[in-house]
Amino acid sequence: QSLAVEAALTGKREHVYEVRRLQFMAGVPVTVSTSFIPAAIAPGLDKIDIEQEFFYDLLEQRFGLAFLRAEEVLEPVIADDVVAGHLGLRTGAPAFLVERHSFLVGDVPGEFRQAYMRGDRYRYRIELR
Repeated sequence: QSLAVEAALTGKREHVYEVRRLQFMAGVPVTVSTSFIPAAIAPGLDKIDIEQEFFYDLLEQRFGLAFLRAEEVLEPVIADDVVAGHLGLRTGAPAFLVERHSFLVGDVPGEFRQAYMRGDRYRYRIELR
């Protein structure tokens, strides 16, 4: 998978950081996500304790990364054992899979993210112009 992620991010083979996060709302786990960040744009990210930081604030403040736009695909899925375990759901419960490609200023690929979200806690809003 990592070679596919690398190619999806930058179109070539290069080192990427894999960041896994579990997000909570009112003490309930609502999102389990994996972000892939090219190492070249965030050198030393693997040396930072990101547990108590807002991830995108950290990327902006420490590395000067300004995300300009993103493309997302939202898909209803059935939670497998791993996703269900992280989100406190029963296996087979409804969930959402959101895949996002985020781009920096200059349309430089900055992140590929796969996030599984609880189907019973999320409401997705999209504004079209």
